[in-house]
Amino acid sequence: VVQVHRGIVYVGNGEAGVLEFDGSRWRHIDLPNLSSVRSLAVDASGRVYVGGVETLGYLAPDAQRHAKAI
Repeated sequence: VVQVHRGIVYVGNGEAGVLEFDGSRWRHIDLPNLSSVRSLAVDASGRVYVGGVETLGYLAPDAQRHAKAI
């Protein structure tokens, strides 16, 4: 579980992907290989890194400004 400076909480999902909570709604973010998440970390700039089964990446905004796994 990590929280970014905007107050959004990200939770690693043991079944697949990341759960995002904005204070009122939960949203599911799939990883590109649909793996379960084993670790989350946030750097000084607020970028959320995601480690999963056979994958490592980060979350970045998509066209609708929602987090997407890269």
